[in-house]
Amino acid sequence: MDVEAHRLELLRTFKNSPADLDANRAGRIGPDQVRRLRRGAVNTMLLMVAIVAGFAAIIIFIAERPIAPWRWGLIVVVALAGLAVGVHRSAQLRHALRDGRVECLAGPVRVTMRGRAGWWLTVADQSFHLPVRFWHVGPELIYRVYVAPAAQLILAMEPQPDVAALVVSPIAFAHTGDAERPFTATVAGVTLLVQVNDFPAEPLYSVLADGVSLGDLDDWPTAWTRPATPEHLHALATQSPRGAALVAVTAPLDAAALHTWATTLCTTTAADTETVLRALRFDGPLVDSIGSRRLESPPAQTTQTDVSESGGELFTVRFTPGPVPVTRGALDAELGEGREVVRIHWDAVHRVLYPITADGAPFTCDVIASFRDQPVADAIAFEIILRRQR
Repeated sequence: MDVEAHRLELLRTFKNSPADLDANRAGRIGPDQVRRLRRGAVNTMLLMVAIVAGFAAIIIFIAERPIAPWRWGLIVVVALAGLAVGVHRSAQLRHALRDGRVECLAGPVRVTMRGRAGWWLTVADQSFHLPVRFWHVGPELIYRVYVAPAAQLILAMEPQPDVAALVVSPIAFAHTGDAERPFTATVAGVTLLVQVNDFPAEPLYSVLADGVSLGDLDDWPTAWTRPATPEHLHALATQSPRGAALVAVTAPLDAAALHTWATTLCTTTAADTETVLRALRFDGPLVDSIGSRRLESPPAQTTQTDVSESGGELFTVRFTPGPVPVTRGALDAELGEGREVVRIHWDAVHRVLYPITADGAPFTCDVIASFRDQPVADAIAFEIILRRQR
């Protein structure tokens, strides 16, 4: 189902305006809803008076004369009951107007028929009379139901975004400035937040819509665009070991990160793989692969990271970049102009080498970027290797 089309359908069905829905999301009654509630409070009283008057007229005009006392008693009882119902409902609507609050109940919904009481909707273990036709509510969908609690009245509904649909949609996120929930975007009027968890003990990300959890993600979706981390947050995070490790996992692979890691490979005196990986802040276990070992939790949004050894020492770290492209131009700007490696075969991949050195360091390091086509400035590397040598 097209979520946006269904949202517009519900907007029309409830006779709401976009301003009403925006107000409901903010916890308030919308302008058009206020006018309808005022009319409803008055019309409810008028309707009950009309019904009582009609009932009394029927009894009076068709009854035998003189009218028996018990008939007068029946008229009085029905009139009082009808007026009480009208007064009570009108008071509820006026109370909702004075209160002005709107609650959002999110979750799967169930629609049931309760005889003469009509159709009722149950969400978050609460039930309300459904003010629209039941067929407007889709089966097996998650909704956000906006309710005026003082009147127990549903004002609006909208389908809640689904994680499975969101991850394939192109969404550009902005930075919030908050380290725990750093990324935000607005989709169809809903504010999304991406929360960074205690990885790898927990899923890497949790996605929230207006504060309601939609689900967890272990990788950053390729269709989403993530902004760069502000410098002050990056510096603050890297002051602690856990923060530095989290930045290594969540910050995108780019030329600056490669430069930092290559320099670390040069200056780290340890030779064994585990110690060097800890110096790079690459946490998580290594699993055996064909001819190499693979990091079970690949860092920096890479889809795969492998390490190889030579003589018991770390030799290469091989990255398969993820959603953030690394171009030849970006590498040249960060590392200096690279040198193209001679191709032995006409159909061999294009490789560009960037030597990295540090004064007094026990090792040197080469950054080797591989390209499928001619490595012009905007060419995107499909593989990057850090090669460590004495």
